[in-house]
Amino acid sequence: MNDPKLLDAPASKYAVQTFCQTLEANRSIINDLQKNLTSLTKKLENLTVSNRIKETCRLMAVESTPDNSSGHGLVSYGNTENISTALLTKNDDNLMSDSNADTYIYISNGLPRPATSYGFVVYRDASLFPTPKNKNSIMLKTQVISGSVSKSTRDDKLHVTVKLKKLELNEGFYFDKSECVNWDYNQVEWSTNGCTANNTDKSYFTCNCNHLTNFAVLMSVKSSTMQHLDIISYIGCTLSILALLATIIAPILMRDYRRSVTGKLQINLSIALLGVYIVFLSGSIDTAWAEAKAQKSNEKRNEGKQPSNFCTAATWFLHFFLLASFAWMCVQGIALYSSYKRLIQHMESSYFTRVATGVAWGVPALIAIITIAATYPNKYRQDKICWLHVPTGNSNYFSGENVLLWAFLLPISVILLLNMVILA
Repeated sequence: MNDPKLLDAPASKYAVQTFCQTLEANRSIINDLQKNLTSLTKKLENLTVSNRIKETCRLMAVESTPDNSSGHGLVSYGNTENISTALLTKNDDNLMSDSNADTYIYISNGLPRPATSYGFVVYRDASLFPTPKNKNSIMLKTQVISGSVSKSTRDDKLHVTVKLKKLELNEGFYFDKSECVNWDYNQVEWSTNGCTANNTDKSYFTCNCNHLTNFAVLMSVKSSTMQHLDIISYIGCTLSILALLATIIAPILMRDYRRSVTGKLQINLSIALLGVYIVFLSGSIDTAWAEAKAQKSNEKRNEGKQPSNFCTAATWFLHFFLLASFAWMCVQGIALYSSYKRLIQHMESSYFTRVATGVAWGVPALIAIITIAATYPNKYRQDKICWLHVPTGNSNYFSGENVLLWAFLLPISVILLLNMVILA
């Protein structure tokens, strides 16, 4: 399949059948060969516009037409055995509105040029194409449908309509978010460039695109229980913020208490915890809106894939305030030990609180600054979560890329161990 034009009709048929048999392999094998198989899908698209093909199997269907009158669209129907397909023309209103159809693609860029050929490929699932995961829900993939045209038409402005049937969800689950995506062979990932969603249809995801490639819909599915947990998180964080504000204001109003070591430690610890809750509430419960805003901004600047500045800032401040909170807990443990040893009077007149302030705020800030400076932008935080980066795979857990382990868990472990020694 290196040069599809060199393949005759029988050879093209065998190539498609081989691809079908490959898709029937064990799922673990598919995952191991995913990168190579994804690159083969591009050659399969080229094959469809170079030869007249109509082949179907359980997981894939391929159909092409070098004859202009045959149509420039495709509708597919799935069953347990094979995917059935039918070519579309402008007059196929019945096929376009058929509620039994699984996928549908139609190219409406006006009359095609002479000698234009169209090719279409339908994949029952998107296992050939890597898909990101969402932190709060499972990212599901619809079927994938591909459209291609001969070289004589690729310079034209295309108007492509894609419909993908919505999945039937179990009771208690609902579609939270969805986006029309197309496969970018250069970036080797799903992209939203050139496609917009039309969510007026209750049965289908509808996408309007200006180019041809592989199309699918990424969607997040949530349960009603998870929605309730989100509400509880918002309410709980809000109440904690109000309580911490009261804990900070009350000692400040009491002159003698705020001047004491105990009062100063309590105020600083409360400020650190307040920072944790505010950052968590604003940036870590649901960051989809911030990611979408950043993505649109990046597309306008043509900067390609860039991390969200909002999410990166939320990660840094959450990292800093959490370390500071544990640091101030350690300081309180040291103060408790000194009080037990009846050194509290000496503490009152010493530089204990000044040193504690410099260490409990300075060391966490230094760790957070060094971490982001050494790992930004690609290895600092996770893609879909405003939190420190964790590499995939158990073998990489102790590698230098595990920012969560070395920049957070290790300092926290040292602090907890010190507090245990003090308690003992």
